[in-house]
Amino acid sequence: MQSMTPNGFVFVALVLVGCGSGAGPEPASVVRLLDEVGRVEIDSAVDLADAPAVRERTQRRFEAIAGDRLDGFFSAADERVRRLVGGEAAAEAAPPAVRVADGAAGIRVDGPAALWRPLDAPPGATGRVSHAIAVRLAVDEETDLRLCVLRVGDGDADLGAAGLVSSLQHGRAPDTVELRPDGPADEGGVVTYRAVHRWLDRYRYVLGLVVRAGGARLVDVERSLPTPLGTVLEETAPRPGGSPWARRVARGGDRRESLVLLAPGAARWPIEVPASGARLGLSVGHVDPADEAGLAFSVEIRADGRSLSRTGASLENDGGPLSRWTDVSVDLDAWSGRAVEVVLSASTESAEPVAVAFANPIVVARRDGSTPRPPDVMLVSLDTVRADRVSAYGYSRDTTPTLAALAARSAVFTNAIAPAPWTLPSHVTILSGQLPDRHGVRHTSQRIDPTTVPMLARELRARGYRTVAVTGGGYVAPDFGFEEGFEEYRTADPAPPLHLGSDVAMRMSAESRRRIDEVLAEPRDRPVFLFAHTYVAHEYHAEVDDLVAVGMPREEAAELPQDRRWTSLRKRLRSTDDPARFADELAVLSRRYDAALRSADRLVERVLTASRALERPDEALVVVLSDHGEEIGEHGDFGHAHDLHEELLRVPLLFFGRGVAAGSHDAVVSLADVAPTVRDLLGLDPLAELTDGRSLRPAFDGGPFAGEPALAVSGTPSRQEKHALRGERWKLKVERRPEGTDRIALFDLEGVGEAADVSKSEADRTKQIARRLESRVAALRRLASTTGTAEISPEREEELRALGYLGN
Repeated sequence: MQSMTPNGFVFVALVLVGCGSGAGPEPASVVRLLDEVGRVEIDSAVDLADAPAVRERTQRRFEAIAGDRLDGFFSAADERVRRLVGGEAAAEAAPPAVRVADGAAGIRVDGPAALWRPLDAPPGATGRVSHAIAVRLAVDEETDLRLCVLRVGDGDADLGAAGLVSSLQHGRAPDTVELRPDGPADEGGVVTYRAVHRWLDRYRYVLGLVVRAGGARLVDVERSLPTPLGTVLEETAPRPGGSPWARRVARGGDRRESLVLLAPGAARWPIEVPASGARLGLSVGHVDPADEAGLAFSVEIRADGRSLSRTGASLENDGGPLSRWTDVSVDLDAWSGRAVEVVLSASTESAEPVAVAFANPIVVARRDGSTPRPPDVMLVSLDTVRADRVSAYGYSRDTTPTLAALAARSAVFTNAIAPAPWTLPSHVTILSGQLPDRHGVRHTSQRIDPTTVPMLARELRARGYRTVAVTGGGYVAPDFGFEEGFEEYRTADPAPPLHLGSDVAMRMSAESRRRIDEVLAEPRDRPVFLFAHTYVAHEYHAEVDDLVAVGMPREEAAELPQDRRWTSLRKRLRSTDDPARFADELAVLSRRYDAALRSADRLVERVLTASRALERPDEALVVVLSDHGEEIGEHGDFGHAHDLHEELLRVPLLFFGRGVAAGSHDAVVSLADVAPTVRDLLGLDPLAELTDGRSLRPAFDGGPFAGEPALAVSGTPSRQEKHALRGERWKLKVERRPEGTDRIALFDLEGVGEAADVSKSEADRTKQIARRLESRVAALRRLASTTGTAEISPEREEELRALGYLGN
C-alpha cells in the first residue's frame, strides 16, 4: 500500500526474491522496484495545481489512457455520465467544471458535475464490510448534491474514467448514499457529512460526489472501518507534481507493469547492489499512443551525491498499434556491495507534460554458479487441437511433424482430458490446477479471482522467473484475469492471424514471433516462463503448401477461399434431418483443419528452436498441449463448447526436459494435472490443498502410476450444464435439466464408444459412477472460488467476433 508523506514523497515497497529460503529452485536474487518494500522519491517540474490548462489536458489523457489515481478525475465526454450528473438536459450542456480551489484546500465542483474518487479495498477486509464515509464539504447556498458509489468490477478493474464509463455502458447503476450533516460548519465553512455503505471486498468501487446544481468545495474523504482495520484516509486534494502509480501500460498489444509519471520528472530508489554484482533492466515508452511529443529519458546510478553512470536515449512516438517498448539494461557490477540510488528521469521539449511509462524496473543479482540454474519453462497451448488428428498420436496424415519428432524424446499422455470444451475455463485450469467447478470461471462474463486461484505465473515470478505471455488474446486475454503474475502479456497471435484480416494484424503477429525469439535468446540472467498460445487451428487457417501436404491438389488449394463463411455450418447441421448432404463441405473443412495443425505445429518448432531446448534438455521444461478439441461433423455437429464428446475432450499432452523420462502413458490424466506437475518438477510445493490436479512426476520416474477418472463440464449451473466423468473404459455423461430430471448416459469406450448409450444394460455401474461424479462435483463446489466480473473492452469484443464468437 502506498502512503503519502508531508513532503510529497511516495513510499513503495521492494521485494527480494529467491535468496535461498524455502523449497524449490534458487534463482538469482531479484529486486522489483514496483513492489512493496523500500522507498521511491518523486521529483517533478510539473505542478498541476499551478497550471490549470495543463492539468485539465493531462487529466483527460490519463482518464483515457492510464485510468488510475489522478485526483479529481471525471468524464466530460461520455453522454451517460453527463445524464447521471445533470439529467437529460446535461447531455447537451457544457463540460462539468472541476477545478482546484482558489486559496483553500480541496477541489471545487460546480454543477452539473461529478467528481469521482477511487475506493480501494480496505486492507484485510473479507466478505461484506459496512464502513462509514465522512465527506468534508464547503457547500454554497441552494446546492443540490448527492453521494454515489459505483461498483466497477473486481480486484483488477480499472478505477479510472475508462472503468467508470464501461460500468455505465454495461447498465450498472450507482448506489445513491444519503448524506447527513454531522454538526455545524467550522470557521472555514466546512461541514462534515456522514454516510454508510456496504462494501463487498472482492469488487472495486468509485465514490462520486454529484453536484446537480450550485457548487461545493471537497476538502477530504475519510472511511471509518471496523476494527482491527482502522481508518483509511482518502486524500482528495491534488498531490504535488506527477505522483506515480503502478499499472499496466500497453504498447503494440504488449501490456507490462509500469511506473507512470509525468515528464519532466524523475523517480529515485535507494538499493543495495548484491555482492555478486547485478544488472538493472527495464523498458521505456510513451503512455499515450496519441502523444506525438518527443521524449528523452535516462537511467542514472548515483551515490554520495554524485553521478556514477548515466544511460539515456530519445524516443519518438510513431503512434499506431505497433509502437514498441524500448528495452534498457545497465550493468551494476562496478558497485557490488554498495548502497546506490537508481534515478529514472524523463524530459520533453513539449510545453505540456508527457506521460511516460517505465516498465518492469528490476535489479537481478549475478549468479555465483554454486547452485544449478532453474530450467526455463515453456508452456505451449495450441488452441482447438484434438488428439486423434495429431500425427504424433498415430494419425495417418502428417499434421504435426515437429510434435512427432518431439514425442520420441518426451513423456506422451495418450488419454489427456480437457476440463471443458472451450478456451476460457480450460486455460484457467491449465494455468492453476483448479477444475472449473472450483475456479468458477465458466461464463464469458467471469474472470479469475487471483486471491483464491493459484496462478502458476505468479508463483514462478515470486521465484525470480521472468514471466512472459504471447497469446492470441480472445478468451485468453487480460480482460479475464490471465495476466496475473506475468510481467509482460502480449495479445497478438504468433501464428498468422487470418481471422483479423489486416496488414496491422499480420505485422503484430510478426512482432509476437520476434518477441518469442528475443525472450528465449541468450544471454539471460534469470530463467524464463513463457506461455505461448495460438488460435491458428481454431481458425482453420490453412496455407496452400500445408493443404498440399495433407493431400489436397495444389490447384484446389490455391482457390480455396480463406474466410469464415463455414462458421454457419453448425446451424445448418442442426436444422436438417439429413447431415449427409453436407459431407462434401465437411470433407473440405476436415482437410483444411488438418492443414491448420501444421501451422500450429510451427509455433512448437519456433519455441524449441529459439530456446535450444532440444540441444540442452536439462536446462528446459517444455509442455505442449491443447485446451480442447473440435467436432467436424461427428455426432451431427460442428465446432466446440456445446458438448463433452471425445472429439472435444481428448487432447494432446507432452512433457519434455529436465526430470522427464521419455515414454508413452495410456493412463487417463487431466489438464488440471499440468500446473501441479510443473511445480513438482521445479521442486516447488504442488499445492495439493489448493488444486484439483495431481503431479504426473511418478509416471516420469518409472514407478507405479495409475490413471484417475477425469471430470469435465460445459455450460453453467443456470444454463445447459453437462458433466462427464471419463475413465479408461467407461464414460458417464450427465445433462442437467431445468425440470430436475437429469439425463444420464454411459458409454463403453472399449466397445462402440459414444455411438450407443449402455446405461440401461449397465444400470448398477451407471449408478455407481453417477454417485462418484456427483460426489466430486459437490466437493469442488464446497471449495468454489469467487469470480470477478469480466469488463470486456471494445477491442476485445471485436477480437472475439473475429474469432467467431459473440453472435456467430
